Amino acid sequence: VKIENWGTILEYEPEKKLSYTQLSSISRLPDVPESYYTLSFELIPGEEGNTLALTISNFPTETIYKHLDFYWRGTLGILKECAEDYG
Repeated sequence: VKIENWGTILEYEPEKKLSYTQLSSISRLPDVPESYYTLSFELIPGEEGNTLALTISNFPTETIYKHLDFYWRGTLGILKECAEDYG
């Protein structure tokens, strides 16, 4: 199965923030603005290290919310482990 994602970068500040819209072919939703959700990653400096904050908004369906919540919880955990091993 071929999976495609589409979207637009909304905001980009190197080493600080990335925000973009996304629509995945998995959703089988029409390519209209209401079908896109927004992902925002922000790197927040702290005294004991940096924190990566992820905010996802504008869920077009409950199913997409559940999928993204499941996917990103696991992915952020793996990313955290990799960053800690690297640092």
